[in-house]
Amino acid sequence: MYQNFKKTFRGELWENLAWGAAEAYKVQEFTRILGVINKTYSKALDWLDREPKSCWVRAHFDWTSKCDQLTNNFSESFNSWILHIRDKPCVHFIDQYNLDLLNLMYTRRELSMELLEGDVVPNMLFMIKKREMRYNWYEVRVVSDIEYLVVNTKKGSRYCSPYFSVEAFRQTYLNYLYPLDNIEEWPEIEDPEELASPPELTRKAGRPRK
Repeated sequence: MYQNFKKTFRGELWENLAWGAAEAYKVQEFTRILGVINKTYSKALDWLDREPKSCWVRAHFDWTSKCDQLTNNFSESFNSWILHIRDKPCVHFIDQYNLDLLNLMYTRRELSMELLEGDVVPNMLFMIKKREMRYNWYEVRVVSDIEYLVVNTKKGSRYCSPYFSVEAFRQTYLNYLYPLDNIEEWPEIEDPEELASPPELTRKAGRPRK
């Protein structure tokens, strides 16, 4: 979205305003930045209003999701993960992709078994420790065998979700995936319309390679 935005509104000022609005965690801060954008150039605000705020503004994200990423790093990571198989025929791609998922599930499940119950996952624990060292405000309190709270001792409010607990991590990779049947065991397709035909061969521009 920002790549399209900066085609019309270039410069460091617009970059800071656009990212500032997107990264704002509070609606009040987001509204304040929109006011600055409107005073600077109202057409920039009109451009931003074309996109649903729930898709690009942290302050308007659904609280069900515990992720506040604004970039497409997830899709880039997935594309990198399937790089070695994405040029394979469809059947081979699905078969290898299934094997990769099986390996991922097993590896993550084994990792979750090595972590202590009632604790938080290592990455989140590292972030908590950094805040403890910086502010000395936060404290991890175990509520039960499957839930914990990270409390801001200065304000008495929770700021970390139980989804970051070891138990939640284990539940994520608790289920099993099964390998695909061999192609010889697939059912026969009787209706010709259900067959997936290969794409038509087209000659590319330029001299063919020898």
